[in-house]
Amino acid sequence: MAFGPRGIENYVKDMPKKAKKIALNGLLTLKAKDKELCGLKDVKFAGPKTKEAATIIKNM
Repeated sequence: MAFGPRGIENYVKDMPKKAKKIALNGLLTLKAKDKELCGLKDVKFAGPKTKEAATIIKNM
């Protein structure tokens, strides 16, 4: 083939920002209805330690 595909084509389709926002909102609403969503309120950390955050998440 003289002018065949080179294999460097990008077939990725981007999703519009508004559509992403609507999809995320729908997902979070669905998770909240099913009681699968939890949040943190007024969490104080002594410092930026991953171990502290991991223990808080594990105890949820």
